[in-house]
Amino acid sequence: MVIKNKHKKKGYDSHVPEKSASPGPMCVHLPVCWYDTKCISGRKCKFNHCNTLLYITDAKVRFAIDKGIATIKASVIGQDGVDRCKVEVTLQEKVGSTWKIVGTWTDETGGVRASVSETKAVTAGKTYRAKVVVTAWSGSKSETKTILSPEKKA
Repeated sequence: MVIKNKHKKKGYDSHVPEKSASPGPMCVHLPVCWYDTKCISGRKCKFNHCNTLLYITDAKVRFAIDKGIATIKASVIGQDGVDRCKVEVTLQEKVGSTWKIVGTWTDETGGVRASVSETKAVTAGKTYRAKVVVTAWSGSKSETKTILSPEKKA
């Protein structure tokens, strides 16, 4: 998944979500307008529900399962003035109607970028997802976004 804020603090949405045509790794693009995906790149949100990102320029999550191995790649890039970034990745397994944590990884840097790239063996037939929390700080102020990947069956 991707969160982009090309227009920084202008109140514009970033882009329309794209869908992968292949059954390969899941990389979904998530618009800055959280309420409705009808926003068009470079135009003001018609619905007045856009969430302008203050400190996060870009946040990406790529989650795939292949031959019993889950691969998660996540990153965050802060805007100008950001002095610290953090990515927290949680691999979760569906157990009934709840999600059990089966792996966690974190990267925190004193700069404008942070990223995690990890793999973990998973059980065939089970359903998994990645939960990613990205944070960017500017001094004592911060912004945090949570991204859930689509569920994938091993």
